Amino acid sequence: MKINRKIPDIITFNISNQKLLYAKNSNKSLYLDDKHIDDDIDTNEYFFIKDILYRKKGGTFYGKEKLFDSSFLGKSVNHQDSSFILKSDTELDEEDFSIISNYSFFSLLNSEKIYLSRLKNIIHCINKSNFVFLGSDKNIYAYTLPNANLLWEFDLSELGSYFDTFSREEKKYEVAKFLGIWDNQLLVALREHIILSLDIRTGKIVQKWQNIEGLFYDDVTKDLIPKASSFVLYKGKLIGALYKFYFEIDLSNGTTHFTDLSSTMEENGILSIYPINDNPIDFPNIYLTAMMKEQPKKPQWSYDCLFCLDIESKEIKWKYTFEDSSLGVKIPQYSNGKLYQLDNDNTLHIFEKE
Repeated sequence: MKINRKIPDIITFNISNQKLLYAKNSNKSLYLDDKHIDDDIDTNEYFFIKDILYRKKGGTFYGKEKLFDSSFLGKSVNHQDSSFILKSDTELDEEDFSIISNYSFFSLLNSEKIYLSRLKNIIHCINKSNFVFLGSDKNIYAYTLPNANLLWEFDLSELGSYFDTFSREEKKYEVAKFLGIWDNQLLVALREHIILSLDIRTGKIVQKWQNIEGLFYDDVTKDLIPKASSFVLYKGKLIGALYKFYFEIDLSNGTTHFTDLSSTMEENGILSIYPINDNPIDFPNIYLTAMMKEQPKKPQWSYDCLFCLDIESKEIKWKYTFEDSSLGVKIPQYSNGKLYQLDNDNTLHIFEKE
């Protein structure tokens, strides 16, 4: 990979339909492959559905030249794909001051709106075919489309509680992330060390992972999955990386494996890998971000870097150091031979294969 160019003043970006879509901060302008599309859009509120680009202005969504159902899409869009949009309006529960969301599905197939019951703190959504799964901290809900019928509900309180190794106290299980859907199983990362697979039709637990035998990174969490949400689903495997380790969970047989990357990280001056969050894979390469070791010329200062790990050889093949800005929790994106990384100074770095 080599640096192709840098675009400053970027608020957000994404790759959709193999095209670069980004918004600039100065006048909230929206660009598609560097072609100016619109101004004064609402931050983060733009997306493709099929070949139509929708963007939000003044609380209303527009697509191409016509208004797109402003009464329904007046506030926020939580999730969308080629067949439906999940939308919510929120309100405050006056008793416990938690957030209650009034959720609705909008079918792009028949333009029907389907209202769901009031749900609290929905923060996860994933779908496959005619199944849609919603998750709060404590519950997982499965619906079937197009009528949004509730298929099942999984209450995490059924799992009891666990001993939190960091706070040293008992806690209730919470959903951290939906990792994906594989072989009719919903893969769910719980806080902090457990991954569940649930049958998408029944909600019953199929498999459960908590340990990676032999893994040691501190005395408190020996043999435990370090961070259940730090995995990416790829062709029947959950692939993860954190600190100085690479992990694999083979979903077909349930086995776990880890590799210590200390040697290749040391050669490249890398101190610690940042948590994964949907990091891109272009097999056999996975693109990760990390903290570098302290720089000799700048004591007590560490750069961030973007690097390519070969998941077959477990060797670092390429690295780019960000000397002018940090990366924080920003994750790279990959499409069509190009790699995209936004830094904390709102500069988008674009790399391409040599």
